[in-house]
Amino acid sequence: MNTAIFPQSTFHIDLLSQNYKGEIPLCCNITNLNISDEFSCKKVYIGKEEYNYQNIFKSIKSNKTYYKTIFNLIEKYNIEKIIIFNLNTPLSYYLYNTFSSKIIIELWEDGLEHYIMDYGGINYFFKSMIKFLMGGYIYNIFKKNFRELENLHICNRFEYKNLSYIYKDDSKRKQLKRILFIGQPLVEDNIISEKKYFAKLLLLSQSINYKIDYIPHPREKRVYSYNVKNIEVIQNDYSTEKYLLDKEYIAYLSIYSTVLLNINRLNKSYYLSNVYELKRITKKISKLNFLPVKLVFNIEEMINEINSYKSV
Repeated sequence: MNTAIFPQSTFHIDLLSQNYKGEIPLCCNITNLNISDEFSCKKVYIGKEEYNYQNIFKSIKSNKTYYKTIFNLIEKYNIEKIIIFNLNTPLSYYLYNTFSSKIIIELWEDGLEHYIMDYGGINYFFKSMIKFLMGGYIYNIFKKNFRELENLHICNRFEYKNLSYIYKDDSKRKQLKRILFIGQPLVEDNIISEKKYFAKLLLLSQSINYKIDYIPHPREKRVYSYNVKNIEVIQNDYSTEKYLLDKEYIAYLSIYSTVLLNINRLNKSYYLSNVYELKRITKKISKLNFLPVKLVFNIEEMINEINSYKSV
C-alpha cells in the first residue's frame, strides 16, 4: 500500500522503523530530520506553514501554496495511506479533512500528549485563530477528542497496544548516584510562572539526598540562569533518549514529559504535575490507568521512596 509519512522527530522515525514494513514512496520531512536510507522513499522537505506577523497577506499566499504543494504530492505518488503523528497542527487537520474520505489516515502516538489531549486552553485558542487569519488550516482543530473523528485509525503503545517501541540502551550503562530531572518549556509557554517553577525545584533539591541533574528541553532558556545548590544543568546536544543510552540514574523526574514513557525506567520514574499544581493535566493523567509512570500526589512519600533507594 503506497504510504506517505509526515515525521517530525527522531522518535517518529524510530516508531516507523520498528513498526511499519510496507511501501513508503513519500516521506514529507517537516523539521529537516536526518532520515536514514532504510526508508527507500522520496524524501521531500516541506517545512511548516508561514506565520509572518509583519506581512499577513504574504503568509496567506504562502500557506495556500504550501497546502497545494502537499495535495499535489499526495496525488502524484498515488498515496493510499497517510501516517501522521500529531493531530494538534493545521497540517494534520488539512490532511485529515482533505483525504480521509478516500485515503486511510493513521494517527500514530506522539507521546503523552496523544493520551491527555491538552492543548493549553485559551492560549491554544488564540494561537489557532492567529494561524487561521494567516492562512493556516484549523477546521475541526478544536475537537476535544480525536476519537470522535470518523475514518481516523489510531495507533499507540499503551491504550490500543498496536504499536511497540524498544529503547535500545546500553546494557553496561554508567551508574550515576544522582537524580535526573527532565525539563519542559512550561515557563516559556506561560503554563506555569517562573517563580513557582523555581520554588519547586528548590524544594526538591533541599529534600532529596542525591544531587539532581537537570536536562532542559531545547526551548528552555531561563533555567540556565538558575543557581540552585545540588542541581546541575546538563548541556545536551542530542535528544534526552540518546543522552540516556549509556547512563543509569537513581530515579527520573519530570512534570509530564513523554521521555519517561520512552526510556524503559518505569519502575523509578515519576510525574510531578500535581506537585507543580497543574490540576487539569493531573486530572487527565490520573484517568489513564494504563500509563506505567507513577503520578505523584504526595511529594513526601516520593522523596522518602527515592531516599530509600540504594545507589545504583
